[in-house]
Amino acid sequence: MQIRSIIYLRCSCSQRPQGLQCPAMSTDLRDRLRRLGLGHEPESARPGLTRSSSQPSGARQAQRGPGIEDVVAGHFQETEHGVIFVSEAAYPLGHVRGGLPLADFLGHPPHLAAQLARDSTFARADLARTAFLDTETSGLGIAGGYFAFLVGIGVFEGDTFRLRQYFMRHPGEEPALLAAVADDLAQRQALITFNGRVFDVPLLESRYILSRRRPPALSSRPHLDLLHPARRLWRERLESCALSALETSVLGIQRDEADVPSWQIPYLYFDYLRSGDARPMRRVIYHNGQDILSMVTLAARLCRNFGNPWAEPMDRRDLLSLARWYNDLGLVAEAERAYRTLLAADGRNGIPLPLPLRVAALRGLALVLKHQERRAEAVPLWEELSVLAHNDALAYIELAKTFEWHVHDLERAAAWARRGLAAVRSWPAGADRQTALADLEHRLARLERKLAGAPVGDERED
Repeated sequence: MQIRSIIYLRCSCSQRPQGLQCPAMSTDLRDRLRRLGLGHEPESARPGLTRSSSQPSGARQAQRGPGIEDVVAGHFQETEHGVIFVSEAAYPLGHVRGGLPLADFLGHPPHLAAQLARDSTFARADLARTAFLDTETSGLGIAGGYFAFLVGIGVFEGDTFRLRQYFMRHPGEEPALLAAVADDLAQRQALITFNGRVFDVPLLESRYILSRRRPPALSSRPHLDLLHPARRLWRERLESCALSALETSVLGIQRDEADVPSWQIPYLYFDYLRSGDARPMRRVIYHNGQDILSMVTLAARLCRNFGNPWAEPMDRRDLLSLARWYNDLGLVAEAERAYRTLLAADGRNGIPLPLPLRVAALRGLALVLKHQERRAEAVPLWEELSVLAHNDALAYIELAKTFEWHVHDLERAAAWARRGLAAVRSWPAGADRQTALADLEHRLARLERKLAGAPVGDERED
């Protein structure tokens, strides 16, 4: 949603003592900002300044077009560092977005959010005191040259979901924006973002540090970054897990024509700084607000699908992703149920499972059973896999292991090793073929020695 910063500064005083400001650089910076109309001069020094009686003294930017307060409903909020424009909107908890009311998120136990976030501290958070955070910034990076000019925060307050969007009319208002955001987040126990763990939060923290302010404990509080669980659940069937793609493919949301593509937003803001015409900023503020509302519904949808996927139909590809996710988290009972549910769906309503899905489900379930020492139950799964998965030697190897070490039927173990070798020898040359051949040849040689009654050395399962 951002582009690279368009301002580059270079200092020629490379020999200055560390920690001292370079006068040449300071003058150069002021001159460049002044030429762009971004200087921090007092309002009285700005040409063409007019003052509206509807806002605090010192709140209005020099401009040649309609100001932000003329095109977006909002007010100017006083802070210890000046004023900042705030657009506010309140939505009833029953407001439906993406097929779910906003209140749906509050109906889930916090431990689900903790599992989605892989952060156990989230389980102790009050979901009603969670802040949904999203920023619009001047570029893609999080270094000192980039800043957030719009910070949106969505919170549950009583029987409403309240959205506050803090907009700075020029970079000189950044201290006021940071102060207002810190105050807003002070009473919030947890954060929910979309890609905020690597972008929004580090960028905001860097701006507080550069402003010589203590960051408002953003990194230390429980944080659910929705991008990561969204990828875990939907990447099997979606080419992109960007928020816009999830809105369309998962939530069924279509934004209206007032929206603006994310990549255009920094361009629009720099155009606004040059022209003073805030009309395009209405689209940017709309975009930011829609992102936050979608994050609420997305969080609820993830909690539903992760916490109780059996309650409503799921896409079969999503069910496979969920089974793997459960297994990675050590939730083996849930993983087994998901795999079995997927396999049971084969042929339901006359729709067969695509072969790759059936192979993946058989493989996953067989491994879950193996790791629980339920090897006898896994045998028919491995046998089916040996027929279906022609480019995978795992089924042959596991069957040979099971009959050698657990069933103690050396003849059948050797037979599976020979079948595996015959299959692998038909593969094209490559590293996978060499690895599988080496394993099966070694295994068969040992089994043949055992069958011949020859000593085999140290016996242990491999």
